[in-house]
Amino acid sequence: MVVEDGLVSYMIGCAFPFGDVLDLRTMKNCEICGRERGDMNPTNWNRHVKSCRFKTTVTPKLKRNLNNASIKEFFTKKIKLERIGTTNSNDDTENVENSQPSSSILNRIHDQYEQSVSTETLCISTSTQSNLIYENDPAKFHTFINVTPEFTDMIVRKGPCQPTNNNFKFPKNEEHRSFQESWFTKKLNDGTLVNRDWLSYSISTDKMFCFHCQMFGRTKRDNWIINGVSKWKNALHKILVHETSSNHIDASLKFKLRNQVLPILPSLTEKRKFEVLCNRGIVKELIDITLFLGRHSLAFRGHREKWSDSLRGNFKDLVELVSNYSPTMAPYISNLKNKNNKPQWSFISWRRQNELVECISDDIVGIISKSIKDSPFFSVSLDTTFDVSRKEQLSFIVRYIDKKSGNIYERLIAVLETPITTGHELMNVFKETCDLLNLDWKNHLVGQSYDGAANMRGNYNGLQSLIKEINPHAIYVWCWAHRLNLVITDVVSSGVNAMDMFGNLEKLYDLINSSKIRVKYYEQFQKERYKKKQIRRIKRVTTTRWMSFSCALDVVLSTYLAVMDTLEIMRSKDGPGDRKTGFEAGAILDYLRSYRFVWTALTFKKLFDILSPTSSILQSKDLDLMLAVSMIEQNKIKISTLRSDESFEHLSQEVDAFVLEQGDENEEFIQLPTPPLRKKKKMSGELSDDELISNPIQNIKVNTFFSALDIVQRQLSERFSDESIGVLKDLSLLTSKVIFKINQNPNFLPKDSFKFFLEIYGKFVDEKYLCSEYLQFASIFHTLITSEALPNTLHSKCEEIFGSESEPESDDESDEEDNNSKNIKNNSGSLQPIFQIFLNKGLISVFPNVYTMLKIGLTLPVTSASPERAFSKLKIVKNRLRSTMGQERLQGLMRITCEKDITINYENIINAFASKSPHLQKALVL
Repeated sequence: MVVEDGLVSYMIGCAFPFGDVLDLRTMKNCEICGRERGDMNPTNWNRHVKSCRFKTTVTPKLKRNLNNASIKEFFTKKIKLERIGTTNSNDDTENVENSQPSSSILNRIHDQYEQSVSTETLCISTSTQSNLIYENDPAKFHTFINVTPEFTDMIVRKGPCQPTNNNFKFPKNEEHRSFQESWFTKKLNDGTLVNRDWLSYSISTDKMFCFHCQMFGRTKRDNWIINGVSKWKNALHKILVHETSSNHIDASLKFKLRNQVLPILPSLTEKRKFEVLCNRGIVKELIDITLFLGRHSLAFRGHREKWSDSLRGNFKDLVELVSNYSPTMAPYISNLKNKNNKPQWSFISWRRQNELVECISDDIVGIISKSIKDSPFFSVSLDTTFDVSRKEQLSFIVRYIDKKSGNIYERLIAVLETPITTGHELMNVFKETCDLLNLDWKNHLVGQSYDGAANMRGNYNGLQSLIKEINPHAIYVWCWAHRLNLVITDVVSSGVNAMDMFGNLEKLYDLINSSKIRVKYYEQFQKERYKKKQIRRIKRVTTTRWMSFSCALDVVLSTYLAVMDTLEIMRSKDGPGDRKTGFEAGAILDYLRSYRFVWTALTFKKLFDILSPTSSILQSKDLDLMLAVSMIEQNKIKISTLRSDESFEHLSQEVDAFVLEQGDENEEFIQLPTPPLRKKKKMSGELSDDELISNPIQNIKVNTFFSALDIVQRQLSERFSDESIGVLKDLSLLTSKVIFKINQNPNFLPKDSFKFFLEIYGKFVDEKYLCSEYLQFASIFHTLITSEALPNTLHSKCEEIFGSESEPESDDESDEEDNNSKNIKNNSGSLQPIFQIFLNKGLISVFPNVYTMLKIGLTLPVTSASPERAFSKLKIVKNRLRSTMGQERLQGLMRITCEKDITINYENIINAFASKSPHLQKALVL
């Protein structure tokens, strides 16, 4: 039927943008342009309405920003026709008002529309336009940004937009010209028709574009790419000119070659994945080699590193050694050695070694930084020293608690060069380092520990005072190990006998170690006198090395006979030729063979036996402040107990035993000298005369034994009392010893408990609930430490578990306490066992304020020994053969060697290593 065919073509062309179909013969005004029908006949009026509707559909004046939902809804909504009537015999009356459309018409419309949409729409997803549907229109291709290879493949598979007259009518311009379908083909001279697969027509703009140039063109400013060509008068000539241009030919060749290589792209992709996987395996093994050398503080490079050299440095030699057993490394190293077949990637050059060290170092410090943020409280310790190249190096140590395991860690996070070491300059370095690692030192820094230098502990311009001006919670703790060393330094200079003994020990060190033959004599006599003991070396007496006085004295006492034999042979052989050496050897020999030396040496040995273990423990990383306080108090008690007549009598017996064991039958020990009786003039106002001591033993007792003990006791009391003592008293309430007392009687808790702690750290705990939580915890403390007690054997005796009817129950509560209880009582001054109870029993949410107080107490620093340990590593890492090492490499190696217990993440390190250069990115990342 005429009406049916006309309606179908009309609906396909207009895509139903206006909803219901109306009767054209009954319309008096055009619904598009508003023109009146007047005397126009039905044929012309029908043409006018179709033309208006077509122009509105094809060339809309307003651009619509459509998304997936709007387009899908527009094209999939059902077409509702109110009424389509059939024509009568005269074809004059057509009534379409109240009749239903025929199913055949709708089916044809739907099928033809779906076919046209499937050839003219394309779903394009990019990084900037995701999940948007656009028409396959070349006019919009140039607007895409950051075109991905997947997007290009999609467009290439879709091909150019080439509509035909069967499904689209090309509009005419003002000159009544239009695009011709025949332009899609080209007729050769022999009459062969060839499709122009590069020519693409834009339905929305009525222009033609070059599909090949849009995808693979060298320039993006051509009209065939951006604006399009729409002047149809000379269109064919422009097509011929463009398809013979050099730019178009290059783009077409790229397009053709791409289509030819598309079948082998999957195999190339698999090969690429395999190469990347092998390269990542090689880098992983290089990371292990770097960790091995760094953790052992070994050099990486050698003087000569060519493959033809026998020794190429530790790094390259280890790489070659690993390649003998690694199927991944073997082909790579063999290709490196082959000059004609070198691999494309280089992973073992000196620059790559530095980058590996840097990536591993960054991963280590990243793990530390994350642990600190999880804690979140931390404290710092800083110290400076000169390296072998005479540069001032700053060691930056952070102390924190691992919230999962409860372990205390002191980590090295930075080694920085600081030519200026004033308090303000150190403050700038401190802030820059914390900002670089994202450490919130203004809120979560709770303590700081340094040595006694003025630039560190100064009350006005010292680093600790500058930090406390911004963060008053960061209390300063003077290093306890340094304090104890100062106590020992004072006591070894307390009297004449002490000065003579340690002065002679220093002279003995210089005398023996100044000649290799004397050292040989000393070793030989040790082998003869002490056959089953290890060879010892004479130690130097210094004031900077902790407990060096104790070590020097212990070596002389343990190898006393070998020392005497060495001095004898020095005086007899070297004396005639060198009278100075002979005299010095004889003087030291006479002093060592005297009662004055034995009394003084054994006095200080007793003293060092008390202080040396304390000094060693104070240098440990996981020591908490309350345990340090407890140890110092115990030392005070021991020294006070030692200052008695009974202890001196016991010392007298030890002196006699030493003389009897080490003495020689031919020569006797020199007796104690009688002190001179010099009476002092009695001054005005003095009521009594000075007591004169004439007995040598009494003189040793008063002026050496008691004098040394008094000095130590006084120095311990003076040097270990500072402004943090108030906080320490509050923290002492959390020790197991005090908790046991509060458990027995809660009235023992002082009224001003936690006063000083709340003044400093009140923002971290709730003052209202702290005391009540503490009392509740103390009431169940004994139950907590005995709740896991089990018998030693489970199946040997049933009575151990179920009890025996014949035997009464034991009242001894010691059988119920397990090993944890015993350890807690033995370490009654430490906070760490209490903290472990919180973690093991899950009491964090039950007593949150007590838990926070425990965590702050454990975070407070005790000593600055960790920076000193870092300096010991610094002397090994940067020695005289590696004195020109750069600062970044030095910092990375120091982190690796000091924090060797941290488990690194290989994948993160490889990705960070790949980001160092585009070359590595291509080799290690898909």
